[in-house]
Amino acid sequence: MSSSGTNIQTHISPWIPLWWSAALPGFGHFLLGINLTAYVLVIFEFIVNYMAHINDAIYFSMLGDFEGAKHVINLRWFFGYIGIYMFAMYDSYRRAVDQNKLFLLAYRYTQNTSASELTNLNRNFMDVTSPGLGLIWSFITPGTGAIFVTRTPIFIFAMTYWGITAVFSHWFEGIYYTAIGDFEQARNVLQPAWFLFIPSIITFSMYFGYHDTVKENKAFKLSQARYLKDNYQSKAFKKPV
Repeated sequence: MSSSGTNIQTHISPWIPLWWSAALPGFGHFLLGINLTAYVLVIFEFIVNYMAHINDAIYFSMLGDFEGAKHVINLRWFFGYIGIYMFAMYDSYRRAVDQNKLFLLAYRYTQNTSASELTNLNRNFMDVTSPGLGLIWSFITPGTGAIFVTRTPIFIFAMTYWGITAVFSHWFEGIYYTAIGDFEQARNVLQPAWFLFIPSIITFSMYFGYHDTVKENKAFKLSQARYLKDNYQSKAFKKPV
């Protein structure tokens, strides 16, 4: 724990980070707390996906225009994308398996867990909060679920890529035209190259806000239990078998 964030190790099914890495490379690593790798993979995804016109090709494929998809794709970037995309899924699965093993050791042998950290720049403390609130705030504005559980660096990074995506995709204009019933204009204003990032960003932000709140609640309860044991439990107490 630091004043800017908390990185908590927990048990997780390896298939979950693999699935999120398939949705957008880097997301699976965020779930595992491997943040630096996640930053690099997300930046890679945005740059190479855009340069290869992958989202444009997906858009044309969804419309059934496979010839258009074939012509719009940039092969010079696309084949470089495939290797990193596959590696992101494999690496998140592998690291989740290793992390689960380390979690068992940490759970058994870690005696004291810090529950608060204070500096002149920021304060960070663990508490029991509602996972539903983390999910709701992440739905309203992706990235806010991260600051809800004091993941400040992730919050700054998520707000950056969300802001860039929302602006270049014309997301808010699309919502406005949809709200007034002008669906044709909404379709025309949206940019597929950026818009197709949005479903992955919103759904992952909601999952991350929920998942990390649950994770922090468990860590706080464990910290409390160990504090009470160390300071108030009699040394002569025998655990029931």
